[in-house]
Parts: sequence; structure tokens; C-alpha cells
Amino acid sequence: MSVDADLTAYLGPIDARLLGYLDETSSLALPSLEHLYRYAVALLQGLIRPEDVMEDWEDFFYLAGGFVFAHGSTRLTTLARVSSVLWVGRDQGPLSESDRMLLVELTRELGEAVCARTRRKGDAPTR
Repeated sequence: MSVDADLTAYLGPIDARLLGYLDETSSLALPSLEHLYRYAVALLQGLIRPEDVMEDWEDFFYLAGGFVFAHGSTRLTTLARVSSVLWVGRDQGPLSESDRMLLVELTRELGEAVCARTRRKGDAPTR
């Protein structure tokens, strides 16, 4: 199974609406990557709490988990195993050190994915 097929397989059973965040190649579409990046940065900076994200854009957690599963580095997947921030749907209190470490790596890898996709397709990032 390819990485993008893994992502589709991960998101498909959760809810068909999540497939709307993919492009024609079953990769996360550039606007989806950018949106994930912005939310991950806001979480890391403490501008929003996981509970706020759950209220505002619940799909963030599914898509971020899918990104980790399908595209994440070994470091990112290891950090995701010890952090609970992507797997919450309730008030979890302040972010732990492992949550912050995960968010740092997630924002780095999402940023790289956005840049790579922008360079590959010649797309301009949306704002």
C-alpha cells in the first residue's frame, strides 16, 4: 500500500467527509495542509486549547492523526505515541511537555509538506 493509499484507508472508515480534504491523488490537499499547519501553530503557541479546536474544527484531530500515520517521520510517530494532544475530545488541561514536543515536530513537518507541495505544483500558499 502506498503512503497516500494508507492515508485514504485511515480516513475512509472514520467519515466520508474527511475524504473531501484530499486532492485527486489522495494526498492531503494544499489548503488542508495549510489549515492543519495554522491550527498546530496556534495550539503550540497557546492561542487555542485542544477543546477549542474540538469545537471549532473537530476534523483537525483526525487529519493531523492521518498525517502522522501516513506522512510522519519516525520521530513524529514516536512522539505521537507518548502524547495525548491529537487523541483528545475532552478537557485535558494544560499541554504536557510531550504534547508540546509533538506539536513542535508536527508544525515542522507540516511546514515542510506545505513548502514541498508549493514548490512541486508551483502553487502559492493561501492565506
